Amino acid sequence: MVGRDLFDDGAAWSRSFYERNDARKFSQRRIFMFLAIQTYAIFGVLDGPMGGAAAPLLINIRIITVILLSLCWGVFATSADYRIREFSIMMFAMVSTTSLLTMIVCAQGPAADYYPFALGAIQVFGGALVVPQFRTMAVSALAMYVGFWGTVHMGQTSLTSIYVNMFLLTVSTISIIVGSYTRETLERDQLRKEHQLAEARDKALVSSRDAIQANQAKSHMMANVSHELRTPMNAIIGFSEMMKEEIFGSINPPKYREYVDDIHKSGRILLSNINDLLDMARIETGKIGWEERLFPVSEVMEIAVKSSRAALPDDSIHILSYDMSDGAYVHADFDRLCQALTNLMNNAGKFSPPDSIIEITFGATATGWAFRVKDEGCGIAGEDLQRIREPFAQVGPSSYSAAKGGLGLGLAITSEIAQRLDGTLDITSTVGVGTTVSILLPNERIELHSERLSA
Repeated sequence: MVGRDLFDDGAAWSRSFYERNDARKFSQRRIFMFLAIQTYAIFGVLDGPMGGAAAPLLINIRIITVILLSLCWGVFATSADYRIREFSIMMFAMVSTTSLLTMIVCAQGPAADYYPFALGAIQVFGGALVVPQFRTMAVSALAMYVGFWGTVHMGQTSLTSIYVNMFLLTVSTISIIVGSYTRETLERDQLRKEHQLAEARDKALVSSRDAIQANQAKSHMMANVSHELRTPMNAIIGFSEMMKEEIFGSINPPKYREYVDDIHKSGRILLSNINDLLDMARIETGKIGWEERLFPVSEVMEIAVKSSRAALPDDSIHILSYDMSDGAYVHADFDRLCQALTNLMNNAGKFSPPDSIIEITFGATATGWAFRVKDEGCGIAGEDLQRIREPFAQVGPSSYSAAKGGLGLGLAITSEIAQRLDGTLDITSTVGVGTTVSILLPNERIELHSERLSA
């Protein structure tokens, strides 16, 4: 009840605190209590020369005390209940205090003046090394203080020794009680924080596990749905293309031909979105296909240009391609690098105004090599440059980017492909001027034409 009233933590919490604190300090307490018994016994060598005529009595008291202290220590060392251990510590303190007070009363000669100093030493030893609970230390210290004043006048202790011990014992009692209370307050606060940290860690682990499971379920669903959608979409695109070519005869009236063109174009856009969803799901589950080989840089740039030219929204947009490596080769997955460059080219075309220019270049940088796609489009605000790399990201629901449509997966997929190539995706942009997106590759990925000839 003392602990509950003083610390206001509740009986259950205090019990948990004392159990944990006792388990943590058990070994330390056991060792120092054992050392206290040995120290008390060793100081018995002073009983003879300093005890005067009462020396035999003092020696007997010390022997009996050592036996009682050893019994207290044995109970402490063998008990598994923290309450019994704490009670044995209190009995240890009471036995040593009672023994010393009895010796002070019985002592004659120098011992009568010197033995009272041991009371402060016992308090300091118990508070600093045995570190009992606050209530144990407070009761023991007060009992020792009151016992001294109740018995000191019965012995032969001089007034000088009484005054000196009065000051020292008062200071040590107050210091030990305040120090014990402060220490237990801090220990309780530490345990409370440890519990809070453990609860927060457990919640974080549960949340992380749930998030991983939800993400895996989402990716699995996206892969299944995308696969199921792509099969009929291929049929729609195939049959609409046959109708466009009028393989089995002309289409009448002519308005139907416009509808067929729209169906074919919409089908290809939808198939592209489905493929992006499927690729994103594969990336998140780590199942993206990847097969590296060595091939010319010009070859992959040519395919990207041809693929993106067909998707340009305006025929007045011009595409320029420059290979400034003099015929270098790149070691990568051919299909994925084509996909990455095509994504960048399609994005550039989507946001380029009429009569503008899109440039795709390959050349050396200060630290390696880079594919760069530059457009003269609307540009991207600085605060959005990092966010647009995220899956499904749009610059804003009412922005020019959102109005152009798309799922917002192109840059996310391209960024993942760049990382698999040991490179990075770099984006620089100025609103109203244009955007340059670069796939930066290390030197190890590139083999120059001159190197191949010398080999």
